[in-house]
Amino acid sequence: MNVTILGGGSWAIALAVMLTGKKHDVRMWEFNPKDADMLRSRREHPQKLPGIKIPHEVVISSDIRDAMASAELVLCVVPSQTMRSTCKTLVAALDRKSVDKIQGWVIAAKGIECGTLKLMTEVLADEIPGLSSDRLVVLSGPSLAAEVSRGIPTTVVAASKNLDLAVQIQKEFSTDTFRIYTNTDVVGVELRIDREPRDLPVPPELERAMKRRPLLRREFERLPPGGRMQFLRFLNAKAPATREKRIRRAIEVLLERALLRPRRKAK
Repeated sequence: MNVTILGGGSWAIALAVMLTGKKHDVRMWEFNPKDADMLRSRREHPQKLPGIKIPHEVVISSDIRDAMASAELVLCVVPSQTMRSTCKTLVAALDRKSVDKIQGWVIAAKGIECGTLKLMTEVLADEIPGLSSDRLVVLSGPSLAAEVSRGIPTTVVAASKNLDLAVQIQKEFSTDTFRIYTNTDVVGVELRIDREPRDLPVPPELERAMKRRPLLRREFERLPPGGRMQFLRFLNAKAPATREKRIRRAIEVLLERALLRPRRKAK
């Protein structure tokens, strides 16, 4: 598919890397011309996502008309407080026919617009002419750009009132390490706040590993309850060989998370 990503931050880059790996044609729009030039020349954002190279197949532009050329799918990955202005810029640059040709709009930005208290789906509905809810998808879940871009197992939800579109996003975006569940509760996914502790069954093999290496347990306990649930769900496999493989990978993931975490300087 022809995919346009609106945004040039860490999450936008992680999605561009992943989708290019899925053989999609990806264009990325970065509103700041200097940042767009830097991304094109370095193929990396040294501050926001150091060490992750943007594939040369990804076209990076600060011209939104150029970035939207032939777009079939649009990923909105700009900060929530600039979502409305981005939509206005897009609509001003394109004719109505080009906007109507876009099959789906995927919102991968979290948050509520401060001035209006509107959700991102409502902001897009306000600003994109003719946009109906059956062309909107919210992609959200406990995820980190640094982990997704490095292939560390992650699970998210694609929510849309149009379940067929959510399933299509699931098919087009999913990889061996990026698992997507579908849902029709769009507002629930946008607003989900999971702060309640839960008693989740930890596989004995992982429990023994955490007992041997306290670092693993500390990293596991840093996960929010919702993230812990998704993490443990990933380990749930009926086939013993698959279960063993996933548990080994889970231990690697916890170690990688610990290594990615900045260390405190000794006083």
